[in-house]
Amino acid sequence: MMQTSLLVGERTLGASDSKQHIPFTFAVPTGTTQLRIELNFSPPLVNHIRNMLTLSVFDPNGWRGA
Repeated sequence: MMQTSLLVGERTLGASDSKQHIPFTFAVPTGTTQLRIELNFSPPLVNHIRNMLTLSVFDPNGWRGA
């Protein structure tokens, strides 16, 4: 199976990004049958509170999952 990276990047989030929707738009080639998303973030705790990120996936027809 051939793998192609569609979006590779790095972003530093700050306090003002809390509870914000931050879109990352990319095109998926016709015929794609699988999409794999990898995410790394740190630190896992800030002031003894667990960090949490929610990823949502949308396509032209709307929400596909979170």
